[in-house]
Amino acid sequence: MSLFSTSQFKYSSFKDRAFTAIGCAVAVVTGFSLPTLIVLMGHLLLKFIVFQSVEAELCGNQRLTIGRFQSEAKLIAGYMALVGLAMLLSNVIIVGSLGMSATKQSFRIRHYFMRAMLHQEVGWFDTHTAGDFAGRITADLEKIHDGLGEKIGMCLFFLSTAVASLISAFWHGWQLALVLLALVPCLVILTTGIAKVQSKLEGEESTAYHNAEAVAMEAVTFIRTVIAYGGQLKETKR
Repeated sequence: MSLFSTSQFKYSSFKDRAFTAIGCAVAVVTGFSLPTLIVLMGHLLLKFIVFQSVEAELCGNQRLTIGRFQSEAKLIAGYMALVGLAMLLSNVIIVGSLGMSATKQSFRIRHYFMRAMLHQEVGWFDTHTAGDFAGRITADLEKIHDGLGEKIGMCLFFLSTAVASLISAFWHGWQLALVLLALVPCLVILTTGIAKVQSKLEGEESTAYHNAEAVAMEAVTFIRTVIAYGGQLKETKR
């Protein structure tokens, strides 16, 4: 599934899509804040280095040098504080808007799922137990909520941060940036392999969890029958 598709937001209202758009836009802008902080930190460290070298050379006019260094360092520190405050506020907006949209969509999906289940024929309930509904509504909707909520913002934030970091790296030192980019294919291959293995294991875990929950619900529901026929050991093995 792509990051943004029609089926992904099938159960969203106009208000939900508006909140999602706001959260995504803020996430993209916030992604540029981390490279900005790194650049400001570099300038601050450069001020320390220049101050130490000038202080070692000059002896008579140290008071002027210290005053200029302190004023410039305070200015850069103030910029860093403003960027950090902007990151804090933007993260609140991202989590709030995307979380609200995801919660409403999850509730709407739960409602449609329940209504569709109640409209099934009687024979459908002979092959599907209550544990199937409880397991899917708990596990699957939790993943849907994560996918429609904060993870969209996180994905856009990291993509924006990566683009801004590459631009900053090539701007300040393209030779070193090219050397470090040589390691990117290895990281991409490793990350893709880990993601595939993790997705496969999560699918197996979800299937095993649903089967175990269905067996447990069936045994607990008919516990009197199980005890009457002495089937405790058999149900335990199941």
